[in-house]
Amino acid sequence: MNPELLKTCELFIRNLDTLREALKWEGDAVRMMGSAVLTSRSCEPDAARIRECETILKERAGLFSPLRGTLKTAIVCRMAMQDDPAEYFDNVQRAYELIRITRRSRDDRYYLAAMMMAETVSEKDELLGLIDTANELYSAMKSSDGLFEDRSGYLTAAAAACVGTDDIEELIRETEACRDILERDFGQGGPVNELALMLALDKSSSEPALKCARLREIVKKLEEQGVRFAAGDELPVLGTLAMLEITNADAAAYVLEADAYLRSQRGFGFMGCSPAMRHMYAAMLVAEAYVSEVSAGQAAEAAALESAIRAQYAAMDTDMLTMTMNINMMIQNGIIMNRENGR
Repeated sequence: MNPELLKTCELFIRNLDTLREALKWEGDAVRMMGSAVLTSRSCEPDAARIRECETILKERAGLFSPLRGTLKTAIVCRMAMQDDPAEYFDNVQRAYELIRITRRSRDDRYYLAAMMMAETVSEKDELLGLIDTANELYSAMKSSDGLFEDRSGYLTAAAAACVGTDDIEELIRETEACRDILERDFGQGGPVNELALMLALDKSSSEPALKCARLREIVKKLEEQGVRFAAGDELPVLGTLAMLEITNADAAAYVLEADAYLRSQRGFGFMGCSPAMRHMYAAMLVAEAYVSEVSAGQAAEAAALESAIRAQYAAMDTDMLTMTMNINMMIQNGIIMNRENGR
């Protein structure tokens, strides 16, 4: 295995073991998601740091907070990366309250949008402007041809707003064009729509057909080796593979190597997570290992979080199947431009 990929895989497992020690009451699915958050930032806190951040969150959020399970773990892991975790949580809470007031509704998933926005801007006026953009984009996507009809739509719109787009209509047209192509292979549904948006945000190619063709070739090469990405929760992570500056053959080969490594680890074998989830994390680790900039590696985290959150809530049989996370962090070495680097 390539040394850089092996290093990333080993960090992922070490972080997972740390979360097993620190978050004893959580399931492995939640802890795997948390490890993806930490690994995507090349961060390796110890168990004491994780427990410290969890305590801060509980104290500040209050007894009746909706933050538990996947939501709580995602925020705790983010907090563990900060110089001042308490200040970070306060910023997320402020963003959540502003979103809730602006949307005139309560939704636990607004915390995910709040995390995106709090990490994108700091001033209240900027935050309100970002929320307005997300609301505008959400309304436009709801009015479009079948895009984001489910409850995850606002989170997807918030993510796209954080990335920054000069032309909402053009973004929607590209997303629809990518979706129409992807549906031929993966069918219809929220994951396909979210993957289409990821490809539409990719600025490496202006032609939706070219973006989708590269993705389909990677998928084909993986399927030839028995690794299948169905049109389910793990699908959006494929968008990160299509953005890497490596050949399609190498992308597929590296995923196979990472998948074999994970299969030998506790929690990923026969009695562990599903093969589909293991494939998802393998793809995430490849994206992290082969993108040189830290900010670009966050794209893998985005899709991994999205998919892990979907999977957990699906297993719990709740209606929160379509939570979306952090597509705004896809700043792929200038492929996807953020608000500071030139919209």
